[in-house]
Amino acid sequence: MKKWLLNILQSMEDIYQILKEIKALYHQFTIVTAHLQTIIQLIENYNQLAEEREKTVDTAQHQHEIKLLDIGQVMKILNISESTYYRWVENGELQPRKKGKRHYYYLFDLHDQIAKSRLKGRL
Repeated sequence: MKKWLLNILQSMEDIYQILKEIKALYHQFTIVTAHLQTIIQLIENYNQLAEEREKTVDTAQHQHEIKLLDIGQVMKILNISESTYYRWVENGELQPRKKGKRHYYYLFDLHDQIAKSRLKGRL
């Protein structure tokens, strides 16, 4: 076979190998792109939650200055029963401010439990 023809065949084989590598890289690129899109979505969700929390914290801090909530008000806000309330206190999910034997809260103290109650569909 002629040398120039062998050179052409070798060049075609090299091009074929390069195209296979490009195809593999493209597949990896699409996977990385999908992961990056997921990360971007998670960051956007986090930012949205942070903004909502900031608004809630500002409102809660204002409420914090206004008045203390008793057990009945807390149960009503969280839409929970008395037994659930005491179980949460025992488990440390709620941490009351105590005056004597009575439990009190500022609305700000309930922020995490309010968020959990919303997630569970209680609110």
